[in-house]
Amino acid sequence: MHLDTEARTVHIEPLVTVGDITRTLVPQGWMLATTLEIDEATVGGLAMAVGMTTASHKYGLLQETVQEYEVVLGDGSYVKASKTENTELYYALPWSHGSIGLLVGLTLNVIPVKEFVKVEYHAFPNSNPKEYSDFIREISIEEDAADFVEV
Repeated sequence: MHLDTEARTVHIEPLVTVGDITRTLVPQGWMLATTLEIDEATVGGLAMAVGMTTASHKYGLLQETVQEYEVVLGDGSYVKASKTENTELYYALPWSHGSIGLLVGLTLNVIPVKEFVKVEYHAFPNSNPKEYSDFIREISIEEDAADFVEV
């Protein structure tokens, strides 16, 4: 793992789990911009699949925080893909679930951690899906939206 605090990125290799990266970054004052709450999930797996979290309303799906993928293609070639290099591959890799190539490295956005998180609980006793869906939408798009929103 390589943390670049100036660029606000971290470079990782395969099989790094959310728990691994969280336990490594948080003591240094950082976290993935989009962090799934399941320790055992691999970051690479999330980048190649859906990777939606309680912070996705702010930072996007996990793959939207990827700056660069490093993959080995079926012909054995090693390729880097980013928004400026091999762009068609960069946009094809998410949702591919690893069917396009073997992921061997990722560079992702990180954000500074805060010392405390304020928690607010809002009850919806009637379980009206429209009511709580409208509420979640509103608090998610506020100018100073909460860092995490969970149902």
